[in-house]
Amino acid sequence: MNRLKELRQRDGYQQADIAKFLKTTRQTVSNYETGIRGLDIDTVCRLSNLFGVTVDYFLGRSDMPSPEISEEEWALVAAW
Repeated sequence: MNRLKELRQRDGYQQADIAKFLKTTRQTVSNYETGIRGLDIDTVCRLSNLFGVTVDYFLGRSDMPSPEISEEEWALVAAW
C-alpha cells in the first residue's frame, strides 16, 4: 500500500500535476494509486520528498509522517 492518492489530495495536486513532476503520464500515476503498477525506489524517494514525509510513511509502514527527531537534533547527536 502507498499513500500517494491521500497525500496528493491533501496537498491539492491533480494526477496530471504529479505526472508532470515525475515526467510520466496521468495514467501511470493512476496506476500507481490503484496498485496496478508498482513504484520504483527512486520514484518513492522523489514523492516522499515532494510531500515532506518519510519513505516508511509513504509506503504505509509507519503512521508517523515525519521523523521523531529533527535534522537539527540529529546534528547535535552526531556532534556529540
